[in-house]
Amino acid sequence: MHVAAFEAPPRRSPPQRGSVLPLLLAVIFLVAGAMLFLTSTVPALRERDILLDKHGELAGLQARLEKALASWRGRERAMDEDIETLLVEIDKLGLLPEELVAGMHSPGSGAGGGGSPPQLPAPKNLGPNTAPTKPARSSAPPGPSKRP
Repeated sequence: MHVAAFEAPPRRSPPQRGSVLPLLLAVIFLVAGAMLFLTSTVPALRERDILLDKHGELAGLQARLEKALASWRGRERAMDEDIETLLVEIDKLGLLPEELVAGMHSPGSGAGGGGSPPQLPAPKNLGPNTAPTKPARSSAPPGPSKRP
């Protein structure tokens, strides 16, 4: 019989000092990757914060708009049912009912189906809780005044 001879593994020589280039390249690419990550992430985080602030602001405006629309719909229903509510709404515009009707039926106001809304007189800003008054008419003739 033949017995195979068992060979011992070759002895390893002490590790030789290799090139520093792979380690240097790894560090350079690690620093470049970190810089790329930070230069794209930090501005994106700032933009996200700005967008979140704008979203909150727009959500607040939307809530105010919905509240105002609900209030207007309630007032509109009340105007359909009660003439006094309609007069109060006209008063809030600073107009008299006669001025409102005159503005709607004046020539060129668009009330004849021209598609444009009627041209109403400009509202008088009198402040809260004040009733609009008609301007006092002067008895003096129009034109330049002569002062001595």
